[in-house]
Amino acid sequence: MPLPAAAPPALAAIVDDGAQRLLVRFASLSARAQRQGDPEIARRLDRSGLTAAATWLRAQHGPVPPPLLPVRPDLLEALED
Repeated sequence: MPLPAAAPPALAAIVDDGAQRLLVRFASLSARAQRQGDPEIARRLDRSGLTAAATWLRAQHGPVPPPLLPVRPDLLEALED
């Protein structure tokens, strides 16, 4: 499955270029691992890519304020308890 050349518009609106580059890079490595028949490495690359992007965003911008996150209200209440 080919990877998109650019992030979807919804993602681009909330994620900066550095994090998008990290996500696309790890996704391409994960797709290659899947094609080569190694799903465990693909899963680890997916997880590592998300961790790298989250680390990048925290370092650049700090935590995302809760109102910007699309979260069900009942989950937000559970986090506040």
